[in-house]
Amino acid sequence: LNYQNKLINQNLYSRYIVLYTASSKDVSAALYDRQSNKLEFVVESKTYCYFTNNKDEAYYLLAFLNSNYANKMIKNFQTKGDFGHRDIHKRILKVPLDLFNNSNKKHLKIVALSKECEIISKKISSNFDKDNNKLNPLSLGKLRLEIRMLIDSNLKKIDKIFLDS
Repeated sequence: LNYQNKLINQNLYSRYIVLYTASSKDVSAALYDRQSNKLEFVVESKTYCYFTNNKDEAYYLLAFLNSNYANKMIKNFQTKGDFGHRDIHKRILKVPLDLFNNSNKKHLKIVALSKECEIISKKISSNFDKDNNKLNPLSLGKLRLEIRMLIDSNLKKIDKIFLDS
């Protein structure tokens, strides 16, 4: 249960957690704010995470992980199955990424775009019908696709900034 002490060694004091899935064609990342819930949050299997108290750093990493740029960069060394690419695991960590710098204008632009994406995502998610057993993998997949379409222009701007760096 506590393989390599990954459960008990989590940083429970950092306010923000950037999470991404281990298994998928593309990375899907999310930001969790510990102050949004009174219950303690512990990251479990099939999820990778980064803990920080710097909100802008969290948004910067979130933008990188959800970018088409990062996802395209891993395709050459990502495993394939019968249905195409799969399994992200730590492959995404092999893609070069500058450490977040509060005084870097490009980083701050990425943060601003990431925050805009979050606003759009929250608006669409709040309209999502969670009743009547609609919270299932198929409906969540459709919701994710709808959100990706609505934030596509911001993701393209984020990709361009990463490509130009």
